[in-house]
Amino acid sequence: MTWQHRTPHPGCGGSRPLLTPRSPRFKGVIIRICAVLTLFLLLMASADGSDVERASDRVLAAREVVGHSPTNAEAAWRLAEAIYRRGDFATDRSDRESWAQQGLQAARNALGLDTNSAPAHFFLSMNLGLLAQARRMSALGLLPEMEKHLLRSIELEKSFRAAIAERSLGMLYRDAPGWPLSLGSRSKARTFLERAVQTAPDYPENLLTLMESEIRWGDRKQAASRSKAMEEMLKRAAQGLHEAEWKSSWADWNPRAERIRKALAPNPKTTPR
Repeated sequence: MTWQHRTPHPGCGGSRPLLTPRSPRFKGVIIRICAVLTLFLLLMASADGSDVERASDRVLAAREVVGHSPTNAEAAWRLAEAIYRRGDFATDRSDRESWAQQGLQAARNALGLDTNSAPAHFFLSMNLGLLAQARRMSALGLLPEMEKHLLRSIELEKSFRAAIAERSLGMLYRDAPGWPLSLGSRSKARTFLERAVQTAPDYPENLLTLMESEIRWGDRKQAASRSKAMEEMLKRAAQGLHEAEWKSSWADWNPRAERIRKALAPNPKTTPR
């Protein structure tokens, strides 16, 4: 990875030490990026509670479908998805890189068959995330390509999987370091997280992620203004996303909603009586 000195951006606090691969600051940034990618990929993980064996079976099944239909773009991107899901269970970097490379190949095969496949672009980005986790020293360099494919997926089919690409891109902008180190941007994060809510308003993950982000940014007033919408959305979602079918998802969403309620609850010590 090559780093070049750049003039500090206005408002960034002046000159900072040169970032080089040997500097302690560089290593700290890489550790942060890998931690962010781990969280990012965990949040993108399957909502059906699949274990390693089940994920492996899905890869085998997807490979069999591709074997029977090698020119089918959907079969190819579904293989990329299955490989990504399995790769997310990898316990060491070499294993994770192996799965990531297989997933990237499957996603690129899908794009070779259909360049306008939103799912193929999305799962190419996800497998790049796996690769970034494995190749820690090049993690920063992979983020722009992840961004590119998420943007293309949104452009082609923003409603895919309840706006998963818009939400994922918002999270990427939220968690990545900002300029000049990387592409992190609070304003862009807010834009895409809000767009995900607009695209799929009744999917809990979208509004919960937006409100959690606003609380994290210290914008409690804005988050609180969405509290009523959150409660109404959860009621609608409970009717549309039946709990038996979405058990593991609700096991995640309900505690998060409760944490949001507690975070936004008036402080008795400061609330006027």
